[in-house]
Amino acid sequence: MEVQYCKNCGAVVTAKFCGQCGAKYSKKEISMESLFSVIIEVVTNWEQKMVRTLKCLFLNPGIVAKAFIEEDRRRYFHPVKFIMFWGGVNLFVSNYWKVGLGDIDQDTTENGKLVLVWLANYGTFFYIAVIPLLALSPYLFYRKTEPRFVHHAVILCYITGMNLLISIPTIALEGIWKPFAPVRDAIGAIFPFIFVIYFYYSYFGKPFWKSFLAGFFTLALLFIGTVIIIGGLEKMLDLSIYSPPR
Repeated sequence: MEVQYCKNCGAVVTAKFCGQCGAKYSKKEISMESLFSVIIEVVTNWEQKMVRTLKCLFLNPGIVAKAFIEEDRRRYFHPVKFIMFWGGVNLFVSNYWKVGLGDIDQDTTENGKLVLVWLANYGTFFYIAVIPLLALSPYLFYRKTEPRFVHHAVILCYITGMNLLISIPTIALEGIWKPFAPVRDAIGAIFPFIFVIYFYYSYFGKPFWKSFLAGFFTLALLFIGTVIIIGGLEKMLDLSIYSPPR
């Protein structure tokens, strides 16, 4: 009998899977059919997971975060992948339609203008960067129920990803019809507040007033994070301008 070796670790294989590393053993040659079958499998799996995740995030968002935290991680989209995907789509749509922070005040300093332009073009990355800061809110309010800080970061990934998703159609509408801008601003202010309260209430099941306060504090931290990052970027620009070249 011909001896079969694992292509991954080189161990002798006597079954369908390698007993050393667990890799699947197959002698099938690569074909166009096998390549396209993998593409269909990936797309189908992605679509099923995304649809299931979005449905639960709208109807009962706490289920999605609990499933990931409790290690049932095959049914729903990974929180980091979720925020990165919708952040990327949001960034693409906003840059395509040239929808940002609106007109920049002429009285703003040059460094301030540069910072605002950066936020208009790359604001999605800002939301991802402040996740640890925003996670402080549920951690402080619910640490007796959920003592691990990283679990609150998971929750904020799903919350922020949903906010980025909801803003995508409003960005497109403003790009098509500029008078829609005030409506977009209103949705951008109201939806995050409502959804974060809804998510906390769904996940923690505590009194509504506590979810309300935690949601309010989350948005307050977002404002504080915005001020810190804008101030830090302006300071960095000042240093780059006034520091003598080496």
